[in-house]
Amino acid sequence: MIGVRTPVLRMLAKKIANANWRDFLQESWHFAHAEGSGALYFEEKMLHGFILGAVKNTELDELIISSTISVIWTHGLQSIALPRA
Repeated sequence: MIGVRTPVLRMLAKKIANANWRDFLQESWHFAHAEGSGALYFEEKMLHGFILGAVKNTELDELIISSTISVIWTHGLQSIALPRA
């Protein structure tokens, strides 16, 4: 995906955000890293950003919370600096 104009990326992002956006982001990330380069093209990064911008905030909150819980369980509470009350 090289040379795609920004308006087209925004249109694609809206369609993907209304569909199964989590699977799309996960598959495109794994595809880029499976090829060995480990990098996404600029247009792909822009598309990912536009998708996240078009997703409803409640869905992103769920994703952030689940990711945070995963980090806590993986690394343990002692490695996380919690703010003091």
